[in-house]
Amino acid sequence: GRFSSRVNLPIVEKTMYYAAYALTTTGYEAYGELSEAVSVVPENVPSISSLQLDESATTTHSMTISCFVDANGRSDCECGIIYSVVGDNNPTYDTVKKYSSSSGTEEFVLNNLRKGTNYRYWAYIRVVDEYINTEELTAETLDVGSTGPGGGIIFYADDENGFALEYYYMGQGPDQEMSDSAIWGSTSGLALNTDAPSSITVSGRTNTEAIISYHNGIGFSEEYAAQKCYQSTQGGKNDWYLPTSVEMQELLNYTSTGDGLESEYGFWTSDEQDAGNAIAFTVSYDTGSSFSRQSTPKTALLNYVLVRRF
Repeated sequence: GRFSSRVNLPIVEKTMYYAAYALTTTGYEAYGELSEAVSVVPENVPSISSLQLDESATTTHSMTISCFVDANGRSDCECGIIYSVVGDNNPTYDTVKKYSSSSGTEEFVLNNLRKGTNYRYWAYIRVVDEYINTEELTAETLDVGSTGPGGGIIFYADDENGFALEYYYMGQGPDQEMSDSAIWGSTSGLALNTDAPSSITVSGRTNTEAIISYHNGIGFSEEYAAQKCYQSTQGGKNDWYLPTSVEMQELLNYTSTGDGLESEYGFWTSDEQDAGNAIAFTVSYDTGSSFSRQSTPKTALLNYVLVRRF
């Protein structure tokens, strides 16, 4: 007699062939001939497109990527980013997002990347066991010496801890005046309750905020280095600070191999020595860009450098 069979079709467009068969105790018999090609186009197929890298959010250790996802009314799909170092054939699936039949632009942030490394990446939608991919693109993370997100120069990048430091000083840009100077602040007491840090993982932001709080508390009216860093909006960023002595030493290590920082006065750090003195660095370009760390009266007029961590 006659019979009919329903076949569960794949989610994406496929070219299908089919044939009927009979199975007996001795094996397969009565094969039908394969049909001519039949194009199968299921309904409600989701799509993913317009993969873009936000270059302003490309840093030493992360990238921000966006793409347009159309779930096409389905609630059983997910999307995500697949990426790897160029040349590595073992990609990573990252930041997977489930869908409840909605559509729109999705933003993915890839973290824990390596500085100065070329990555390949693409977006996908998965429904059941079927994948729909965008085209593959490549992008390189920033490295030491690159221009940072705040318009400064990246002078330190830490793959292990996943952060970088950029610096900016007056005179760095083509339209800027030469370097600015300021006092460290008041000599009436200690602004900080901790010793100078001994590790690059300690940020000068904490010191800077403590210095600001102290001087606000005593009603100090003069301009000072930490205040100028803290109030800066260079590059559209508002998280600049006066660096620690360790951060400043890393900066001078970096600049001593290139053009160097131009200063006839020296540079403040956000570390205190005692109530009347803070730690500063003097730089001598006559002796091979050498520099030295020393205790300096807080009322001295020295240069300062904006630093930010990202």
